[in-house]
Amino acid sequence: MTTKTRFARRGALKLVGGAATAALMLKPGRGARAAALQTGAAPAAGGKALLGSHDFALDHIALAVNDTARGIAHVEALTGVRPHAAPPRREDWYWSASLPIGEDSFLEVLGPNPDYRGLHPLKTLLRRFDEPHLLFWYVATDDIAAFSEKLENAGIEVGETEYSGPPSQPDRHEFAHATIGDGLMTQRPYVIQWIKRAPAPEMDARCTLTAFELSHPEPAPLNAIFREMGVDMTVRQGPGRVSISLDTPKGPVTIANPGYRLSSISMMRAATQGLFQ
Repeated sequence: MTTKTRFARRGALKLVGGAATAALMLKPGRGARAAALQTGAAPAAGGKALLGSHDFALDHIALAVNDTARGIAHVEALTGVRPHAAPPRREDWYWSASLPIGEDSFLEVLGPNPDYRGLHPLKTLLRRFDEPHLLFWYVATDDIAAFSEKLENAGIEVGETEYSGPPSQPDRHEFAHATIGDGLMTQRPYVIQWIKRAPAPEMDARCTLTAFELSHPEPAPLNAIFREMGVDMTVRQGPGRVSISLDTPKGPVTIANPGYRLSSISMMRAATQGLFQ
């Protein structure tokens, strides 16, 4: 069973359940930080946002669907590559699949787990998406405690860091993650530190991220966050929108949609609505 340990940080509504069940192997050099996270020892100086092999500070991005199986089929038809999915676990609110889009990043097809009987605000939210929708994304860091402290010192709200790890299950991931800002905004990332990644499945074909673009009617606050994070990315002024472009076996593919925004209060209301669905 996945264990979750909350670090000593102020509380926040937990919007994020976990990463995709298949991704790439952990890169060398993170073992010491994993030990520090689990033992409470002070990690080495860090807190940097990590670039992927595609030179974007995008670790993974979630494509929200109301049915994971249909979402997998949609992505396969679009790209010519079938995302990998492990069977859903009864205790997880989500069921996800992953499509590598770089050496160390992936597109996560994220849908509700039909076997999950508990409440979760994102499970309720995912049911709304009749069409696949890019919903949220992550920046990876080498030290989530230092990364979060840096943002908070700059006056940027960071949620409580949550640890998710299956020490007895080698086919599952271990990571620490946190929200940034209030609620959910597609153009604003969350942050993750990988401790261990499960072995990646063998795939005959691959996709590569070639473009990642964000726009918002008022981009200045978002661009200020990116500067504090050390991310070389600019949110353009315009209608709220997110898009990724991929080089795929079927040729260039772009996935784009309007941004999504929900406050923490709205997320709590969504969870309450799940009682009646």
